[in-house]
Amino acid sequence: MGRFNDRKAYAFEELVAEIGNCMLCAQIGVEPEFDQSAAYVEGWLEAMKEDSRAIFRAASEAQKAVDYIMTRTAQADRMAAE
Repeated sequence: MGRFNDRKAYAFEELVAEIGNCMLCAQIGVEPEFDQSAAYVEGWLEAMKEDSRAIFRAASEAQKAVDYIMTRTAQADRMAAE
């Protein structure tokens, strides 16, 4: 049972990362690459099958990560300008 939960948690983390990648790319004007995304789709579908709110939780976590990255980048830019 532990291995299944580990795979499920890993799939969720990958979903967060992929959503975050898309959000960040959109924010900075870069077209994201989806070459590796297909490899994770099966795991994502499994996670979402068992938890219908997984996509919303993943998007929320991804947004937090993007906000953190953008805030740190803005701070670094301000420090470099000083």
